[in-house]
Amino acid sequence: MTPSRDMRKPIRRHITRSLLMVAIVFSLATHVAVEAVTNPVTTDLYAWYDAGFDVNNGTAGTGDTITLWGDQSGNGRPLDRVVNAGSTFVGNALNGLPVARYTNGANWSASSDFGNVSQPNTVFIVGSVNVATNGYLFDSSSGAGRNALLAGQSSNPNDYQAFAGSVLTGGPIGLNNTQVHAVTFDGASSTYHIDGQEVAAGDAGSQSLAGFIVGARFSGGSRLNGDVAEVLVYNAALSANDRAAVENYLSKKYDLPTDPVFDDVYAWYKGNTGVQSGGLPAADGDPVDLWRDVSGNNRHLDRVSGPGNPIFNTSDPLNGNPTVQFNNDAIIWDASGSGDFGTLSQPNTIIVVGKVESLAGDYLFDSSSGAGRNALFAGQSSNLDDWQAFAGSVLEGPPITLDEFQIHQVVFDGTDSRYFLNRLLAAEGDVGSQSLAGLVLGGRFSVSQLLDGEIAEVLVFDRALGDDELAEARDYLRAKYAIDPVPEPVTGSLIIVASAALIGRRRRVRPRDRA
Repeated sequence: MTPSRDMRKPIRRHITRSLLMVAIVFSLATHVAVEAVTNPVTTDLYAWYDAGFDVNNGTAGTGDTITLWGDQSGNGRPLDRVVNAGSTFVGNALNGLPVARYTNGANWSASSDFGNVSQPNTVFIVGSVNVATNGYLFDSSSGAGRNALLAGQSSNPNDYQAFAGSVLTGGPIGLNNTQVHAVTFDGASSTYHIDGQEVAAGDAGSQSLAGFIVGARFSGGSRLNGDVAEVLVYNAALSANDRAAVENYLSKKYDLPTDPVFDDVYAWYKGNTGVQSGGLPAADGDPVDLWRDVSGNNRHLDRVSGPGNPIFNTSDPLNGNPTVQFNNDAIIWDASGSGDFGTLSQPNTIIVVGKVESLAGDYLFDSSSGAGRNALFAGQSSNLDDWQAFAGSVLEGPPITLDEFQIHQVVFDGTDSRYFLNRLLAAEGDVGSQSLAGLVLGGRFSVSQLLDGEIAEVLVFDRALGDDELAEARDYLRAKYAIDPVPEPVTGSLIIVASAALIGRRRRVRPRDRA
């Protein structure tokens, strides 16, 4: 039986609505938030090497030696020579994208092919260092003119160095930590940025870039142990806006967390940067004896007390980020005098990403002197079940959850103090009015109540952060460490489909239905 015209209308409406609902369900089930990421700055682009394109003429597979790395700029400057075994192609190594892995070789192009690039110029490189032994991320391929970036040198093995005739010391080396490096070689006005943050400015020398080598010194020595995903060379000093645009492109492409620019950071300790052992960047399992302040204020934690040391942990990272592990036997600290950490009056704000593994009154942080204390600890003798903040008076916080990384934000502001745990305001009231005299991580100032747990990151501000600023810091840490993640927003395409479904369901108003 063939349906009549009047019967077909409701059938068509039903089918349309059903198909729209199926489309919504399918979109929800299969949607992946992928944003098209393209390099926004192509003016003055001199050479461009991307491990995802034109490696061994596009035939490279995981484990293959890279013998040709094509130039994506269109200028025909490939890296078509190797030192030793060159590098190894590794697919899906960096958030689903490939890298060139360097252990004992390099890829290069001679100055006869690459050319000789006078200053000013700007070089970007996305890479990581696994062993800090003076390994070069890049250099010229000829001693006739050098622009280079290396991981340490004999006189300073802990910091990155840019070089074009003079040494420009950059930020601390963080092992196994993929970063976006941007060096503008412009004589006495040179700058060096890591992940968008300026870590050095000054004189790097005035030499040209004569040829190009990735993964070694121009001589073929001082080889990199690490990964390189992408390199861009510009024959100009990019403007601040253009530099930031390229950095943003690279960080989005490789899904790299970038540090926001926070005002009034007094001290900043990150597990993936500046953790040292015995004068060198710490490797997994090393005893930590220095945790450097990456705020630029040089408030390093350079003292250790207790029977042992904290331990650097990369074998069990937090969303890929290393931590400093406290095994109930040590604190790491800095004093309040002698030009070290100093004494920080209230109001101030302290933020810690950490976890505890026992209910024994363990301290995440405290002052290093009983002369003035701002502290956060997991319970105390009268109440072992709740977090406690203290600056002369106890502000009781939320219940303690063991063996779980959390974001603690404490605004020490006398009677107006606030304590946030992850996204929630967990307590507010009077915490006392004492200052922060020095800083201890992993125990009480008296070297007691030592932490059984781990710390991934600490930020100290010399003022009370507002709600919006606390949320900004929280969102950065939540994304970086995958703590209490935010649900993905509904995408534009899904909104369009859902809107179409609603339109399909809207009842058509006929003239006789109107009042």
